[in-house]
Amino acid sequence: MTGPQIDELAHHLELGPLLAGWHAEEWAHLYPPDVWNREVATAEFAAMGTPGTIPTTWIAFDGDGRRAVDVMGSVSLTASDDLPGFEALTPWLVSLFVHPRFRSRGVGGLLVEHLLGQARGMGVERVHLFTAGQEAYYLARGWRTLAHTDAHGHPAAVMVRHTDPLAARRSIATAFIGDEDFGGAYAYLRRGATPADRDALSGEVHPGLHLAGEAGSRRYPGTLHGAWFSG
Repeated sequence: MTGPQIDELAHHLELGPLLAGWHAEEWAHLYPPDVWNREVATAEFAAMGTPGTIPTTWIAFDGDGRRAVDVMGSVSLTASDDLPGFEALTPWLVSLFVHPRFRSRGVGGLLVEHLLGQARGMGVERVHLFTAGQEAYYLARGWRTLAHTDAHGHPAAVMVRHTDPLAARRSIATAFIGDEDFGGAYAYLRRGATPADRDALSGEVHPGLHLAGEAGSRRYPGTLHGAWFSG
């Protein structure tokens, strides 16, 4: 049995009005009516006729068919998502939608990963999104919350993710200098240790876990430069 197949909307522009209807029904309440609505969405899809450029949309099809009935869902990559206060961020993952008939089959995850891979191929390092109600879904998939805001009267989370699958998903920074019980600290090699131990500490100390700091710097141990260059 053939699984979901993903293709760019640019090759199937006749499906734009179908997607616009679905998306407007799902998200029009998050925007002022004069900013985004079904008509605006239809026009946006009609303008996505050049493959491999932003803005663009990818469609998941149920097998080899390319008819409206075969559309499982879609996701778009755009320069902006019309969210007040976040105009400086670009580009955005927008309108991840899976038709109710095809939900709970991993289609949404496939679309998101496909978008990230395509964005990376375009030279994009980070992709943003905002969601009103699905923050936990994206956190579980490696996205990081940048801020909480309001989307036309609805609580929303602004999130970001690197397109490089090996990029850090989460980071924790210690700030002992702000603790009144500390006057300062730096790492030192215990008796019998060698600079190679610093190299080991600067590598992957546990699957997916990397440490940054002067303790892992062979060239600049115990210095601000060592912490800065390692991080």
